[in-house]
Order: sequence, then C-alpha cells, then structure tokens
Amino acid sequence: MKRDFETKWERELDARLKALPEMQAPVDLLANVMGAIEQRQSLAWYRRPYYTWSNGLKYAGGFALALLGAVIAIGAYYGFNAVSSSAGAADAGIWLESLFDIANSLGRSVAAIGRTVLGPYALAILLCATFVYGSLFGTSAFVYKVLRQRMGGEHVA
Repeated sequence: MKRDFETKWERELDARLKALPEMQAPVDLLANVMGAIEQRQSLAWYRRPYYTWSNGLKYAGGFALALLGAVIAIGAYYGFNAVSSSAGAADAGIWLESLFDIANSLGRSVAAIGRTVLGPYALAILLCATFVYGSLFGTSAFVYKVLRQRMGGEHVA
C-alpha cells in the first residue's frame, strides 16, 4: 500500500511535468531522417543489415553455411586419412613427420570413436551440429541488434 508522501510526491511530479512546455523538434530533423533513409537504401545488399535482406538471400546464406560446414567436415575426415598415409611426408623433414604422426594418431582416435560410438551417423551429426551452430550464431546476432535498438543504443548497420 502506498504511503501518503508517495502519493503526494507523484501528484506534484505529474503536475510539474504537465506544466512543462511542449518540446520542439529541430528544423532540420525531417531532412536528416530522409537523408539517412536515402543513404541506407543506396547501399549494396551485402552492406545492409541482415534483417533487411530478402528471404532468398537469407536461405541461400544458410545453405552456403551448411555446405561450407559439410565441406570442412568431409575435408577433415579425408584429410586426416590422407595425411596419415602420405608417402612424401618423410621428405619434408623430421618436424613435419612428427606433425603427421600427431595428425595420424588424432585421425585414428577420431576414427575409432566414430566407428564405435557414432557409426554411420557421424557425418549427419557433424552436419546438424554445423547447421545448429550457424543458425544460433545468426540468431544471436539478430537478437543483439534488435535489443540494442530497443534499449536505445546506436543502430548497428
């Protein structure tokens, strides 16, 4: 329950705020706003904020990200196998040979875990993880920009 002094203070504050004159907008406000809108519209699509892109571009970007993740996952899988069986590795020097030995042991460890734990679903799991990571990254960037705008921060374009 409100105390008497709180109610009195609220009434006095309300009366003082209502007695203030109306604020006037700067004369050049409309020109500045229209200029900023024109400047933003003249930007190339890749320089605009993500949420202004067309849905086709957003889907294409998501597909490209998933494809990139798949290429990285497949390249890592086959790369470890190719590095571990490379015949020319001995010519590159002892430090390179030890690097290949490390890669070989890591590749064999990953392969053993893949055969026993993941089995044939390993590639599907890697693709799903890549897609989820990419979508969460994009979503968090979008939410950050929206919240920053609503909280009164600068607009990040």
